[in-house]
Amino acid sequence: MNHAPAHPHVLFTMIAFNLLVVYFPVALFTLWRRPQIAVELLAVFLGLLTGLLDLRSDDTQFTVLLLLVFGCFAGFAKPPRAALSAILLAGWIPVVTVAGLLAGVIHGQPYGVPATSLAFIPALVGTYLGAFVRRHAAGSPAVGLDKNEMIS
Repeated sequence: MNHAPAHPHVLFTMIAFNLLVVYFPVALFTLWRRPQIAVELLAVFLGLLTGLLDLRSDDTQFTVLLLLVFGCFAGFAKPPRAALSAILLAGWIPVVTVAGLLAGVIHGQPYGVPATSLAFIPALVGTYLGAFVRRHAAGSPAVGLDKNEMIS
């Protein structure tokens, strides 16, 4: 039987999906051994997922919203690691864009690959906003945290 080669979009989607599937047990094992990096493991997964969604979308607003919201939760969970969480979230946008260009899934976008580094802005704003909320919510009876408590 003669099979036609898979379309680049289908092949790229299959590889990306399987990468996420493989990441899950690896992250679980890592979480079992080092539970203190749970937020970072989640940021990597959510960043990769956001990068893949961004690749399929023509609208940047959705990507910006995801980076802002995911960053806010990560910054709230670990205020001292806000910058690292932003890097782990937003770093996947340029990586996935380059992978998409190399795989032939996307073709020369007008703003180019360097412009994808702008993804760090909403991620940084989100993580530091979450850290700010955490610091100022600490001690509030509604939150149930004391002034010195931080998730490490």
